[in-house]
Amino acid sequence: MDFESALSNLENRNLLERAIHDVEVRIHQCSWTVGIDPAALSASYTAPVATEIDEYVLENQLEDLCIRHADLKIKRDAIPS
Repeated sequence: MDFESALSNLENRNLLERAIHDVEVRIHQCSWTVGIDPAALSASYTAPVATEIDEYVLENQLEDLCIRHADLKIKRDAIPS
């Protein structure tokens, strides 16, 4: 996008920290909903393959959230202090 102003490294880091927090809350909620204790959830969680009987919608959402969480942390850690 063509933004009119640039954010400082500190501002970008703070925004990413807030995004990480938001995703973590959603991971906890989704994890508990599908019956997985968030403390036991692997960072590389993979949803079961969909079948004719079950599409595993929430499990796929949880997998996407885990991927997004890891991506946000990488982006945050790449910003110079």
